[in-house]
Amino acid sequence: MIIGIVVDMLERKAIAKRLRNVVRHSQFSAVFQPIVDVNSMRPVGFEALTRFHVEPYRPPNEWFSDAKRVGVYSELEFSVHQKAVEQIALLPTDTYVSVNVTEGSLLKREVCALAFGINPARVVLELSEQEIVADYEAVKNALKPLRQMGVRLAVDDAGAGYASFWHILKLEPEIIKIDAKFVQNVDKHSAQKKFVGSMLDYANHVGSIVVAEGVETEEELSTLKDIGINYVQGYLCGKPRPVVDVLMTI
Repeated sequence: MIIGIVVDMLERKAIAKRLRNVVRHSQFSAVFQPIVDVNSMRPVGFEALTRFHVEPYRPPNEWFSDAKRVGVYSELEFSVHQKAVEQIALLPTDTYVSVNVTEGSLLKREVCALAFGINPARVVLELSEQEIVADYEAVKNALKPLRQMGVRLAVDDAGAGYASFWHILKLEPEIIKIDAKFVQNVDKHSAQKKFVGSMLDYANHVGSIVVAEGVETEEELSTLKDIGINYVQGYLCGKPRPVVDVLMTI
């Protein structure tokens, strides 16, 4: 048992050292996936995602999972936020950039710094259904000054689980992103159409904007337009790309 504990401690120490090295040397980059208007098919915003440039290749969620495990998540998260937000000036001025956040980052003052030096209305903080919020009042209080500046909140993966509905009710986001599982093949299943329609009705009632995620076919796009969805995201509209490549497609 003692040997196992020692091995675990050494492993955690090695992972933490590797992650801090990734942060120190910026061994990652931001890529941007467009969120488009269904009528013009022009981007209204971009979701910032992270790609790591360390061998052997590992998907981003594994890096973030390790960071949580060894206690360096905040360092990594803030670094990738900075990397994304500093490129907003390169994107069209009428678009926004959304960055994925956790309760922990919302409660830290560093999040406020993301909006300094740029138009805060171009920043959206995106909270996933996967993120468990322990103190909604504290998060709302942390969001208040940011919202007064013009920063908006999006709830991601809406419909994917109980937490997403609770996020929506408690935090009253300006943007509701419908999870891809309800969007893919929406043209073939009436129950999915009704669900998407009900989410849109609710959003209209409370004054939120709806974005449908995971759009991959023209049929899905057409059905979403018929339902009344105005904004979509997915491979049909554009894959995550470096900002230079994004600018070439606009």
